[in-house]
Amino acid sequence: MKFLVSKTTFHTTLQKLQRVLPNKPQLPTLAAIHILVKKNRVILTATDLYLGIQAPLESQIESEGVVVVPGKLLLAAVSSFPEGEIVVTETAGTLNLVSRASKVKLQTLSLEEYPEFPEVSGESVLLATSDLLSVEQYVLPSVSKDITRPVLTAVQLELTTTTFRAVGTDGFRLSVFGTTTESEHAKTLLAPARTLLEYIKLAQAEEVSNVELLVSSKLQQVLAKIGDVLVFSRLVTGEYPPFEQIIPSESTTEVVCEADELLEQVRRAHVLTSGSSHIVQFRISPELVEISTPTTTEGSFEGVLTSAKVTGNPLKIAFNAVYLLDMLKQFSSQELRLGMTEALKPVIFRSQTLSSFLYVVMPFRVV
Repeated sequence: MKFLVSKTTFHTTLQKLQRVLPNKPQLPTLAAIHILVKKNRVILTATDLYLGIQAPLESQIESEGVVVVPGKLLLAAVSSFPEGEIVVTETAGTLNLVSRASKVKLQTLSLEEYPEFPEVSGESVLLATSDLLSVEQYVLPSVSKDITRPVLTAVQLELTTTTFRAVGTDGFRLSVFGTTTESEHAKTLLAPARTLLEYIKLAQAEEVSNVELLVSSKLQQVLAKIGDVLVFSRLVTGEYPPFEQIIPSESTTEVVCEADELLEQVRRAHVLTSGSSHIVQFRISPELVEISTPTTTEGSFEGVLTSAKVTGNPLKIAFNAVYLLDMLKQFSSQELRLGMTEALKPVIFRSQTLSSFLYVVMPFRVV
């Protein structure tokens, strides 16, 4: 094997793959990068068995070959070289990297133990990069990080021939983003949040407007084509919660307020909530909306929403401040409408200008 590649190109391509490399791999080979030189192409592959990335490397090829080398060592070695050309060769189980007056030798790993990059066949659907960015902004903050409940660590993607909807929940809050689209096929899949983040990062790096997905519902696998990069992922199996049942269809108390003011008041209140499960209380009356925290040995907070307009019944209700902050950060300079019924029933948040998104949060009981 021998090929010549610029340091910048090599480093940029390796960075696309390094996020897949596990810190504590089940097998040593999963922390490695597979380099294939064949038919005038250099292909780099990294996988942890659940997520895999395969990317071409623009280079000048002199001879074919294939090796597996420790991924983070390879990235560190390439990063250390000066700008310019790197000559890559493989001889007797060693990968040699030569740049000017420097030479790095890396011991290769077993080819037989490295997993094959899966070939996925299925129906093709397109996701707009702009829609994926909206999913990152509005939906991913609500997705659970609790690996003991795998279904809640995924985003439910629902595609019809005319609509696209993404849903995320951790059991305490729910985010739903929807928009119009054009698709040849209707699909519903549970995509890991980590997979969607990789789609977004690569779509931006490759400067593409769409991500093409080949979905195998039978095997619960999906292959994404993002420019010249391929991303393999396993889908999450299981039944997603019937989220539509908890979205309030009506409200008896409504508050319209400026998102920026609500964000600042909740942020101030949050400073005093570390010892009280992050609880922030709202006392809503026709005249005003008061925000406060339970009194602790550290102190308390009281504030008023001056922009609030209230209709309906008075209500006292409490929320986890973190859940509110995660949502409010996305609505700079917008007006929000809060719809409520009872102190322990789900509350719906909607932007007055962004009709494609809704947020539902469960209140907390305050003794």
